[in-house]
Amino acid sequence: MKNCINKVFSFIIISITFLNTSFSQDYKILKSDDTQLILEFSFEGKFEVKDFMLNGIKFTNVTDGQFPLRNPGEPYLPSRFYEIGIPMNKNASVTIQEVDREVYADKFIIATPDSAGQPIEKLNYAQEIYGSNISFPASAAEINSQAIFRYIKTASLSVSPFQFNPVERTLIFNKRIKIKIDFQQDVSFTDLITPVSDKMTEELIATNIINSQEALNFLGKINKLKEAPLEKYWYDPNKDYYKIYLKEKGIYRITCDFLINTGVPANALENMHLELFNNGKSIPIDVVDVNNDNLFNSGDYFQFVGEPAKPADQYTRMNIYNKSNVYWFSYQADSINYYKYIDGFPVAYSPLITSSVKTLLWEEDNTFQHFGHANNDQRDYWQWGTAEAQNRLPYRNFLYYIQDSIWNDFVIEKPQASVKVGLHGLTSISCNNGDGHNVNIKFNTKILGTKSWDGQESALFENNFYLAYNTQGGGDTAQLNYQAAQKFEVECNGNICGSSQSDIVLINYFQLNYWAWHKTKSNYFYFTSPPNNYYDNRYYLWLWQRDNMKIYIPSRNELIPNPDIKNDIDRSVYFVDTIATQTDYYCVADDYYLLVDSIIKDSPSNLRNIANGADYIIISHPLFLSAAQRLAEYRSTNLKGYSSPRIMVVDVMDIYDEFSYGLLDPKALQYFAKYAFDNWQNPAPQFIVLLGDMSFDYRKVNPFNRDNFIPSIPYHIQSYGQASSDNAIVTVSGNDLSPDISIGRVSCETLEEANLLIDKIINYPSDVGKEWKQNVLLLSSGLSAADENDLKFNDRNIFLANSYLGPAGIKSTKVFRYPNKPEYIQYQGEGPDIRREIDRGAVLVNYYGHGGGYQWDLVFTDDDILALNNGNRLPFVISITCYTAHFDNQEVFGEIFNSIPGKGSIAFLGSAGVTFWPATANFNQDLFGNIFTNKKYLIGEAISMAKSNTIYGSMLAVLTLLGDPALELALPYSADFVIKPSFITINPNNPLINDSVHVNIIINNLGRSFNNDSVTVELFEGVIADSTSMGSRKLGNFGEVDSVQFNWIPAIEGQISLIVAVNRDQLIEESDFSDNTATQTFSVFSVDKPKILKPVKNFFTTMESVDFSIVDIGHYVGQNFSYKIVIDTSRELNSSTKIESQILHPKRGLVSWYSPTLAEDEYYYEVIIYSGSDTNSSDVGTFSIVTNSGNGFLAKSKQLINFDNSNINYSSDNNSLILNTLPLPPRPSKDKLIDSIYFAIPSDSTEITTFTTDGTYLYFGNLSFYRNGEKSKIYKIGTGLNGTIKGSNYGTVGDVSVNINNQMFYHSDGFIYAATGDDSTLLRIEVSSGDTLRIDIPGKLLPTQDGLLRNGGYYLTSDGQYVYNLSAGYGDYREKYVLRILDPANNWIQVGADIVLLGSSQFGFSGFMVSNGYLFTYESYWSGYMRRYKISDGYFEEEYVVNYGSIDIYTWSYDWINNSVYAGLFRPNNFNYQFGFLKFIGTYVQASGSILTPEIGPARKWNNIVYDMETTGSFGYFTNFLLGKNKHTQNWDTLSSNIPSPNDLTNINPEQYPYVKMQFNLVDSTLGQSEPMKFKSLQIDYDYFPEINMYPDEVLFDSDSLLQGFPVEMSYKVDNIGYTQADSLRLDFYNNLADTAFFTTFINVPPDSFTIVSKTINTSDLLYSAPISPINVNVTATSPIPEYYTFNNASNGNFNVVRDSANPLFNITFDGREIISGDIISSEPEVVITLEDNSPLPLDSTYFTLVHTYKNIPKVLSVPGPDVKFVTTPYPNNKAIITWTPKLEDGRHVLEVLAKDASGNFFDSTSSRSVFNVFNNPDLLQVYNYPNPFSDNTYFTFELRGVLPPEEFKIKIFTVAGRLIREIIPTTPLQIGFNKIYWDGKDEDGDEIANGLYFYKIISKHNGEIKTTIQKLAKVK
Repeated sequence: MKNCINKVFSFIIISITFLNTSFSQDYKILKSDDTQLILEFSFEGKFEVKDFMLNGIKFTNVTDGQFPLRNPGEPYLPSRFYEIGIPMNKNASVTIQEVDREVYADKFIIATPDSAGQPIEKLNYAQEIYGSNISFPASAAEINSQAIFRYIKTASLSVSPFQFNPVERTLIFNKRIKIKIDFQQDVSFTDLITPVSDKMTEELIATNIINSQEALNFLGKINKLKEAPLEKYWYDPNKDYYKIYLKEKGIYRITCDFLINTGVPANALENMHLELFNNGKSIPIDVVDVNNDNLFNSGDYFQFVGEPAKPADQYTRMNIYNKSNVYWFSYQADSINYYKYIDGFPVAYSPLITSSVKTLLWEEDNTFQHFGHANNDQRDYWQWGTAEAQNRLPYRNFLYYIQDSIWNDFVIEKPQASVKVGLHGLTSISCNNGDGHNVNIKFNTKILGTKSWDGQESALFENNFYLAYNTQGGGDTAQLNYQAAQKFEVECNGNICGSSQSDIVLINYFQLNYWAWHKTKSNYFYFTSPPNNYYDNRYYLWLWQRDNMKIYIPSRNELIPNPDIKNDIDRSVYFVDTIATQTDYYCVADDYYLLVDSIIKDSPSNLRNIANGADYIIISHPLFLSAAQRLAEYRSTNLKGYSSPRIMVVDVMDIYDEFSYGLLDPKALQYFAKYAFDNWQNPAPQFIVLLGDMSFDYRKVNPFNRDNFIPSIPYHIQSYGQASSDNAIVTVSGNDLSPDISIGRVSCETLEEANLLIDKIINYPSDVGKEWKQNVLLLSSGLSAADENDLKFNDRNIFLANSYLGPAGIKSTKVFRYPNKPEYIQYQGEGPDIRREIDRGAVLVNYYGHGGGYQWDLVFTDDDILALNNGNRLPFVISITCYTAHFDNQEVFGEIFNSIPGKGSIAFLGSAGVTFWPATANFNQDLFGNIFTNKKYLIGEAISMAKSNTIYGSMLAVLTLLGDPALELALPYSADFVIKPSFITINPNNPLINDSVHVNIIINNLGRSFNNDSVTVELFEGVIADSTSMGSRKLGNFGEVDSVQFNWIPAIEGQISLIVAVNRDQLIEESDFSDNTATQTFSVFSVDKPKILKPVKNFFTTMESVDFSIVDIGHYVGQNFSYKIVIDTSRELNSSTKIESQILHPKRGLVSWYSPTLAEDEYYYEVIIYSGSDTNSSDVGTFSIVTNSGNGFLAKSKQLINFDNSNINYSSDNNSLILNTLPLPPRPSKDKLIDSIYFAIPSDSTEITTFTTDGTYLYFGNLSFYRNGEKSKIYKIGTGLNGTIKGSNYGTVGDVSVNINNQMFYHSDGFIYAATGDDSTLLRIEVSSGDTLRIDIPGKLLPTQDGLLRNGGYYLTSDGQYVYNLSAGYGDYREKYVLRILDPANNWIQVGADIVLLGSSQFGFSGFMVSNGYLFTYESYWSGYMRRYKISDGYFEEEYVVNYGSIDIYTWSYDWINNSVYAGLFRPNNFNYQFGFLKFIGTYVQASGSILTPEIGPARKWNNIVYDMETTGSFGYFTNFLLGKNKHTQNWDTLSSNIPSPNDLTNINPEQYPYVKMQFNLVDSTLGQSEPMKFKSLQIDYDYFPEINMYPDEVLFDSDSLLQGFPVEMSYKVDNIGYTQADSLRLDFYNNLADTAFFTTFINVPPDSFTIVSKTINTSDLLYSAPISPINVNVTATSPIPEYYTFNNASNGNFNVVRDSANPLFNITFDGREIISGDIISSEPEVVITLEDNSPLPLDSTYFTLVHTYKNIPKVLSVPGPDVKFVTTPYPNNKAIITWTPKLEDGRHVLEVLAKDASGNFFDSTSSRSVFNVFNNPDLLQVYNYPNPFSDNTYFTFELRGVLPPEEFKIKIFTVAGRLIREIIPTTPLQIGFNKIYWDGKDEDGDEIANGLYFYKIISKHNGEIKTTIQKLAKVK
């Protein structure tokens, strides 16, 4: 079967990441009622716009966490869809009220590909989009469609975060969209709406509708006034009906006697209340009362015109569902409909009509085509034959010889004829000229015309021509073969377009119209009046051989009983009739009639009774009604959500009777479902089960096709064609594809299979285990690794796990065929791994990949299903791929999954056709959301909810549930919570410090239900305490497994223990609380800086050399690091006495180095780390060489600069920190706002995008960027200073208009200067007159290519002395701030070199200002960040948010004259804002300051504190605080205040407060008039930590590999590289991922030393399925004493347990011999199956799967079983023998055997398949000898049939004279099937016989019966 998945995306998808993606709600409801819905959408931060180059061309991609649902050829842009509830009688329209947009220029969005992997250069671009100068989509929000789901009307709202104009190449990002959806009255809606309560609708509203609260009020039932169900219907269940079956067109006669013989009561007929119906219409009958007694009794009869069943649609000419038509007879007519007799005897002469147009139609339905390349269903899928061209020449023509005697009745005087030929392309060639197909139509070799058309589409050839008996073939006349057949022909002429070489065309039918004489048969004639002959017509017929005639006119219910029969030589008949339209006439004699095929009494049904009601309907074929009743009985007490469910079993034949007039019609099922939904008692049905399989070949055109039991509605889907849609049966409300009733098919072909499937449903879940019920198996396949990278099956499954399963607490197991990411490697697996995981058990199996009717990507086939051993752990299988539920006319993959006894699946969801990726995957996400998020455990309900979203289009039609839709997934509810360490996982698995980590916690609930309560799950870090709590979660009622997720940002590195406590408050009663807490440890890493162990921060020592130790993490993060250490007395590490180490390389994760001899002093050091081309360095550390010994922290002199000082300066004169009393630079903020200046915007809409001030006026203009390139006036506004009125507009500066690009400024020379776009000049403007002058800039200006505008403009400002030119990025300095200083007083020359400011520039930079040696930059795009830099060296000092709520600041200016700061207000994109300026304080003086020490510690023990604060001569004062970092809360607690120096600290608990800080607050109200206070030093003594260093891969074993069962010796050396001893260190050793350590020990490790641990491991219980089982031993160390680093507290080692990897030896014999396919065997054979293995592991019967198939019905044999024996022998002769001794019936049998050994090795890649035949009756057949003639010897071969070989058998050889020369009796036993016996060519005396002819006679005796065969043989030598 072809692998299939349709793909509508390309490599762009590789930028989409699913892992840990959760889509937060991106909208909020502002208003909602029954008239409108107002929504606001926010998409900021949800996408990323990226450019990429391909072949020198720039393309743009918008990355999104979801697959865009775009059509091929459309721009590949993100999309969002939402479902809105609207009132039933209204329609929805959308209006966009507000949009915040960001416009990206020079962007080109590629088109959505047609298929995966399509190269960009070959993408197909929709020209109607890419060639239009409009945005796509045209609107940011629109209503796509409206649908009705049961009793709620919904609208699909699409919102487009992005729009793209391909002509202008602009990309619009709609960051915020506010829309209004109006609910407007539908003027065409005239029906009644009545209130209704419906559980399923209400649940949909609650889960899928965004305005759910209001939508509940919209729920209602539509009552159509025109279709009241109480109207009289033709079918009356109170009447007795008899169904009459017929096939042909003609006059039918039914006699009274015939009716009585079929069971009609004789007395019921006499009153002549007879009626006949067809297609729901009354059919006129002609009742003939032979004896004229006014009674319908013996001898009487009635006649009627019968016709074949009408076509199902306009595209077919015969009924594709039925061979027979059905007429309904009843003797209980309410009113009779007899033929009306009219006078047809001609009395006046009128034009005589002697001929009419005869229509002959020839059509045969031979082959069924799906027509996957056709665009729609407007065609006939059944075709007759083919015509073919190859190599552009005719290859095979379609021929048909017309046997009808056209030559006999052809009117030569009217030679006009016409032909119609129905054609259909099979090849899908399409061309611009429309010549993808080209055929010639021939009649008797005459080409009647040529037809050309394109694609896999239908075509109609029509042409008029002439017929003649004799013609030379000229013109348009075709010769008619006299007294012979006519030849019709279709020829593919090969004249097709392009490079196509072949053409195949299908012929559907052909029709011939010609003028024919009214030549009658002897007693019957049918004709249609000629066209255009109306009013009074006189007809002439001849050759009539009877003296009576009736003429039936069924179209008018009239009958002419009296034509004029002349009885002349021509046997002429005349009659007249008055007509207004063409009319059919049936002329019959009383001895002519047709007999019906059969009459069957109808079993009455009452499905149209509106008193009916059902929640659950089973539609069954009659063969399966007993099974249906069993299911109904079960569901009557087992239907979730219903206390007394209403169950109804409906015979599908009754549906045909009442809804399709007794004819098989798939749509009748939909008509029935709709009727029940609309008219039965509320609530409407929620579930429909179809019990029975189906075949598209409803008429059994092909006798080898399967039977149809329950049909499915045909549905045409792209790329596949006509498929079967059970979904269409239940689309009964509204005109959409969303199902309104949950439907599923229990697909069966025998009652035995039906009962098997029903047993599974009734017994589910019969496995009492609990783990499998909360496990979901996620499968990903694909054709190759590239296929996986393209389609992202793995990521999609991970998305399901993270988004639906994890949050719901459901375990997921994964098998990925091509793990394309490192974290996926653990899931790698193939078919055997899939079988293994299904065998282990899963409540649900989800498959992503390709598929076919019998396989998943050929990695898992139907053979694998047969090999399953999952027992009663039956999963619901979701197969997101093609064809796997293509159930019609085959035993498809999903059916096999369900129907295999004792294992397999309980239900299967797949496609009956193709699937479209990613639409189906998105549907699957919705399905998972409904199951696991919304807890819709009834699978049909979950599917219906997911299908309510119509954006999935045609996928809704073909996604098919094989199973019971009311099945409740096995998710039991109870209360006995169990948490294990392995249930605690994090994502990512190896996080770095400050990573956002998801902690996923699975909780098992193995107890009883806890009803509607909730359980608390708490997460702690390290220990259980309030201070270490990471939060708690409430879990509502859940069953076997649930989960929670916490967000964790690791703050420290090392091994971090996470503790989960469930139900710690014991609010929910449990039987066992002992397993409610579990601890799991994770490693956290940091790679940004070196891990310096020694020296500690502010280390001090009396030694002259300092020990440097660095813990290396290169091994953990997969990098090779090297190091260098720099020591200097200068904080900048740039003095001439600087000391540098050589390049240092780690050994076993450690770098050690001792410094040279150092003098007493304070030193600074830096550790530089190298990794390839990257270089990072540590923070500059410090230590001291001192004379006083101690341990801990010391800071003095210049080391104090490292403190966090606020308004404190370091004085190098006295080596101390003192209070700063000098002015501080401006810091605009809320607390420094002093005024606001608001005024009206000028009439020319000039906005404040640049401004400056001279201290009196504020001058502003608008950048040309915001004026579409136009110039701007410059306005001046009064400041309120120097006599001006604040906020008054004093007009413009002269009449000048300036192209400002991008800033203007005022300088101390009295002029305003503006940058206008060139780099060599500035425009100088005289402020009073507006006169201008160009000023040359000799050194040129720096442009800005980054920042907000990115237009290459220029930013400048002035401080009165210099002019400052700032670039936010240009040239080689992209995304960097570069400052150039100009001196206007010195001819504008540059002052000094350009200064590159520290760090990168701001993305949204919009301006800057300078003040007092500082430069301030501002971004107005994100949040309004202001940065401060020192101009002298470009040092970045501070960044903060200037936050003013809704006020938007765009630009700044410093007033150096009045020491004020002004901010200009502006908001782009036409948003409303307050127009004007804000005024802030400039520089300022502060009288207080603070000193905050760095974090000191961690400490094993706190000792004391000493500090030196000199206050002599100062009028100021200070306070201090000792702060401790609480380990549990991570808060800094105040431990003490105003402590003296020295002071004891031993009372501080280091376990609670491992770190401390000191804070000193200094206040001097004299502002420096007195002597300053001097802070000189701080020393805190404390004890250091130990440090355990465990390097990876150092757990050692005395053997790398060993056979399973042998012990292995393990040893491990533990190092302590820390300052102090590690006491009671705990070591835990684990096997692989086990929760429990297999070995634990406690040791002490001295400082700078090690300890060795040893252990012997027994491998006998280490059983794995792989041939070589890697055993990974992990060891973790837990110290009761804290360490500096704990990431290095783990190590590991590996050894291999070697398992058997050889395939076992397999053999199978039948009665002691091996057979070939098709052999004949005994009907009671001994079949011996042997499996031999070289492994000591014993063989078990569960390793074997035996499937015996007979009459296409597979049956799994039980091993052992009634006729199956199983025996084994142990190792070293490890063997299993299965002996099967069946009794077989005649026919073809198949035995498939799949076998493996205990190690999982199969004997072959496929199963053993033996095909054989059985014949119980003994016989002797196929007798030959070979060779014949022979020269020396020959063999006699023959076939034996029967149960046992013959008891006697001999071969006698005779001469031609009859002399016996040799008798051969077999020396070896004969066998049933093929045998051969050797003859050496010698006679009884041993002499070689002579050349010549001989006879041989084979005599065989079976059970006393003798069979003989005589043949010839010849000797030639």
